[in-house]
Amino acid sequence: MSKSSLLLLSLSLSSLLHVWGSTYKTNLRRLVFLQKKVIRIISKSTFDSYSDPIFKELELLKLNDVRQLELGKLMFSFNRSLLPSKLNNYFSLNKQVHSYATRYAYDFHLPFCRTNLRKFSVSFQGPTFYNSLNNDIKESNSLHSFRTKLKKNIYLNY
Repeated sequence: MSKSSLLLLSLSLSSLLHVWGSTYKTNLRRLVFLQKKVIRIISKSTFDSYSDPIFKELELLKLNDVRQLELGKLMFSFNRSLLPSKLNNYFSLNKQVHSYATRYAYDFHLPFCRTNLRKFSVSFQGPTFYNSLNNDIKESNSLHSFRTKLKKNIYLNY
């Protein structure tokens, strides 16, 4: 396989996240192993080499990190009113829920989740992830700068 076709395969795995991203880690294990295998083949590394430096060197994100990046972009776009108007009521801020001032008034409100299935939904995962970000990242001027800062933050964990 050529390097470009392997890279295309890696990108295809990343696109599967929209379908498989919000589930238990055990359900994603095979996709994660496949992504790591493809990355090792692309970089001509040994089968047992540690994958984090390879991802960093190739400037590629792991599957879970791609999912976090997409969630972050969605929440940033919602926060800046860049999404279609049909989605205006999908998320809410704490200040819209409570009539009193709180320390986290400008954080997203987390919906009640009785089941894990609900906790895996975008309506819970998006606000949870976005609320955990540094203010420096959240206060970006554009979607491009937000994406760049978030990717740099993710690469720091590699």
